Amino acid sequence: MGQKIYFNEAIDNSRLAKAIEEYVSEPIPETESNFIAQIANSRLYTPVQVNNAELKEVNGAIEVDYNGDVQVNYQLVSNNEGDELFPVFSTQAEYEKWMATSKHSELLVSALLSIDQFMAIVGGYKPAAGLVIDPFGANIVLDRANLGYLAEQVKLIRSRPEVEIVQSSKDQTEFAELLAKELPEQVPSIETVWALDLQGEQTQSVYVVATDAEADIEEAIARLFAFAKVSEKAPEFGTILGVAQLGYANIAEHKPIYNKNDL
Repeated sequence: MGQKIYFNEAIDNSRLAKAIEEYVSEPIPETESNFIAQIANSRLYTPVQVNNAELKEVNGAIEVDYNGDVQVNYQLVSNNEGDELFPVFSTQAEYEKWMATSKHSELLVSALLSIDQFMAIVGGYKPAAGLVIDPFGANIVLDRANLGYLAEQVKLIRSRPEVEIVQSSKDQTEFAELLAKELPEQVPSIETVWALDLQGEQTQSVYVVATDAEADIEEAIARLFAFAKVSEKAPEFGTILGVAQLGYANIAEHKPIYNKNDL
């Protein structure tokens, strides 16, 4: 008997679905960072046809004894330009939208794969142009260039040292008041500033900034760094990071000390 594999499983991808919705609604660095962070740690649905195997229903899923004779055939869709894409779905509801239009739905089951597995599938089938996520919803097309960028960002996320991110233990009241008064004029591209402590082998106090979509993040960090270093009201800190360096999903639960939209 070969290894058992399962199809038609259902999982909770609500956090990924929310990240996709926010990214499509407002494609800025913060929402892109959250989208990538979520997709890096999720499994996504895709339709497949399983041949040369007995499909057994077990607790609502389909169980297959995998051996060398079993064939798993992935499906492709074509866009308006004629490009062939592997369809990928964030939730079961999005998957079912597509299944309702398929002429061969009775032959198909759903598989759950990681983004790494999807990228390997695209890499192994040269005629495919890439992936399309939720074609009847967000309709995010990731061509080979996009997938290359995504692979780099996912690698970066996974290479980050494990640290606990907590609200700063230092009193930020006076510095927050100064930011509210002067930052809109001094560095107008900065939208949000967090004061956080990174707790790993040692604790480091940092400021984390989010900028508007058109801004040069490195310039904004440099200007805020200079502003904070000359201010007597700024508590001692180690460095200033862009939100993408920690991942928006990791810091969104913390209260910022400055938010331009609240002024």
